[in-house]
Amino acid sequence: MVKNKMVNSLISKKSLPATLYVLLFSLYTVAFSLHQNVQLIRFLYIPFYALSFWYMLKTLKYYFNASYIKILTILFLLILVYGTLLIVSGTDASWKRQTDPTNNLFLYVSSIIPLYAFYYFGRKKMLSTYWFQLMLVVFFADAYALYYEKETTIMNMMSIEEGSFTNNTGYFFISLLPMIVFFDKKKIIQYGTLIVISIFTILCFKRGAILVGIFAIFYFMVNEFKAKSGLKKILVVAISAIVVSVLYQFVENLLLENDYFYYRLQSTAEGNSSGRDSLYSWFWNYYISEENGLLGLLLGNGAGATIRIHGYEAHNDWLEIAINMGLLGIVVYIMYWATMFKYYRFAKKHLQNEIAIAMGMVLIINFSRTFFSMSLNGMSFFSASLIGYTMSMVDCQLNMCTKNLVKNKKR
Repeated sequence: MVKNKMVNSLISKKSLPATLYVLLFSLYTVAFSLHQNVQLIRFLYIPFYALSFWYMLKTLKYYFNASYIKILTILFLLILVYGTLLIVSGTDASWKRQTDPTNNLFLYVSSIIPLYAFYYFGRKKMLSTYWFQLMLVVFFADAYALYYEKETTIMNMMSIEEGSFTNNTGYFFISLLPMIVFFDKKKIIQYGTLIVISIFTILCFKRGAILVGIFAIFYFMVNEFKAKSGLKKILVVAISAIVVSVLYQFVENLLLENDYFYYRLQSTAEGNSSGRDSLYSWFWNYYISEENGLLGLLLGNGAGATIRIHGYEAHNDWLEIAINMGLLGIVVYIMYWATMFKYYRFAKKHLQNEIAIAMGMVLIINFSRTFFSMSLNGMSFFSASLIGYTMSMVDCQLNMCTKNLVKNKKR
């Protein structure tokens, strides 16, 4: 019976559009990772983004009144305006490090438009916890394909051994963590998947990804403990202890065998932030300086301005937005996150526990990144799937509550 539900969640008439959308993304990802057929990559690129924009338009048509979609659209329009202005004006040859204006906008668009698609799928009841259980296999294959592509590319370019550099795809693996919540009745799979995802994240040697992963896992285990009663609480503590022991043993062995990992851990312990502290200080001082001026303070210096001014991105969403889009961008970004956390509070009270926990984990992962990485233009497709879905579940519930209130008034 369960197997039939899982299969139907993928290939039923209702869920098939969402499944095909994900598979199209997966084909694009795998083709990209293999470096074998440029024409195939370009072919898959066009229908995927065309389909994404189509679902965005349908979402705006039917669900624009939803608070989340409103603030997401305001943020998206702001990014489009600033990004388009950069394309029109172009880049100056004096920039310390050249940046492609089209690519600058492309990164933001690629991160944001899947949110609309998965929100639409959620509102149309195309998605379910069973669907995410099966999709986790596909998503993990995608994450591994991206991991493999990065590993082979860097090793070929720099002639170094595997495991001797940082692989940014650690954030892709961490984005998969919230989906383990949907395996609540299959504890072996749930915690086994948690261990596998954690191991691959550690193998990427991306300190930020490891840190947000620790936050998310801690949140998951605490909520698991709270949700259980009696002997089940003891079981959660025991399983959690086993997971921590396995990961600790893995890290200990890796420290003995991998000099680069030892160096990364030691530099972290010594407070080495890879220059982020001085970078943050420079950008903040520039933002409040006379050189930036009142116009720069309020409206920013344009898309990609951090690279034009300093030669590097801010590696912090808040400073990046402050320099590029000024106080206007910061206010909109605060409203965006405030809306999502408002939805989360509602989910904790009114939605089933696993959806609320999944939402909490994905928000922790992406919100934490805003302070030491580029979260807004680096959000994974996997995170977008969960954010869109969980936000739509809140609005589905709110819509039902509104209908019930109307019926009660009529009575």
